[in-house]
Amino acid sequence: IIARLMNSGFNLRTALHVAKRELITGHQYIVVGDGGTTICQSRSGVALVLNMSESGDGMWDITTEIYPNGTYGAGSMSSLNLGPVEQNYYIPTNITTAELTIDEISKFLQLETVPVFSDTSLTWSDEFLSSTDQE
Repeated sequence: IIARLMNSGFNLRTALHVAKRELITGHQYIVVGDGGTTICQSRSGVALVLNMSESGDGMWDITTEIYPNGTYGAGSMSSLNLGPVEQNYYIPTNITTAELTIDEISKFLQLETVPVFSDTSLTWSDEFLSSTDQE
């Protein structure tokens, strides 16, 4: 999990933070030294984690966690190309978007491969798309 997060542009500190939600052993690690080191850059430049829940009638609610990363440190501005969101946000932030269709979500998830927590289990946006047959 940590390797895939870092390959998606997460720095080591943020990758460990996200992995703690999924791995029992995630709480056993700490970063000594520069935890802000990245080995890859994400397409958007920031590290995104999506928390998705089905709200009924085929609609979804999403909370997007945006973390500082690389040259886009704390206090940078970011926007989200998802549904009706038309604002800029300071990083780090959480953005909640409600009542989205699977088509809106599919268009967003095709932009970049990001971790997706759905029903408290971790999948990746590419796997989520294939499970909903919306590729």
